[in-house]
Amino acid sequence: MPGKVDTHHWALIVGPKVEAEGNLGVRYHAKERPKAGGGTEWFFEESECSPAPSSMLLVRIMIGKVVDANLLVGILQNTPNRQGHPGWNCVFWVKEALEKLKVNPSALGTSVVK
Repeated sequence: MPGKVDTHHWALIVGPKVEAEGNLGVRYHAKERPKAGGGTEWFFEESECSPAPSSMLLVRIMIGKVVDANLLVGILQNTPNRQGHPGWNCVFWVKEALEKLKVNPSALGTSVVK
């Protein structure tokens, strides 16, 4: 990918605006795993995570205020993995998810989805 933006793994984390000890968020992302018989496949993963800084979480950028959590989760769960598309990866998944949120403004209130 140009500019090496896919050097690191990308995911979306929905969590509290202000971090407090014990607060958890939910990470939504496309993840790659090996297939039986060789090759790899992409799959959607939704899992609890800490939004606190760690060696695995390099950058956290707030993009908006969640207004309708159910709608937001539905959009993310229905953002497809593009199996068989050369070069497709987690960066493309995040970008497509953000585009879907942009065209469906009921999920996020004030936001900077561009």
